[in-house]
Amino acid sequence: MAKYLLGLDAGNTVIKALIFDLEGRELAYAGQEGKSRMPRPGHVERDLGEFWENAKRVIAACLDKAGIAASDIAAIGCAGHGNGLYALDREGEPLIGIQS
Repeated sequence: MAKYLLGLDAGNTVIKALIFDLEGRELAYAGQEGKSRMPRPGHVERDLGEFWENAKRVIAACLDKAGIAASDIAAIGCAGHGNGLYALDREGEPLIGIQS
């Protein structure tokens, strides 16, 4: 039976993952800094391919640190910056991540 919770926070500069047990104790944390692009003042963009690779990396690192399998995760909660847009093409492939 799944008995852990995974949190994923996609911030403007760092993507972070945490694993908690069902009592709320933190078991593992990992973060990965990403690259942003500023095409003009007030506009911040991300490469979604890199963003997803970083997400996979921090999730895998947390699973490894906690010593658990992905199938042990009961639920995933996601959070991120408030005013962004992650655009996909018709095939579901990433186009661009607009952060502000």
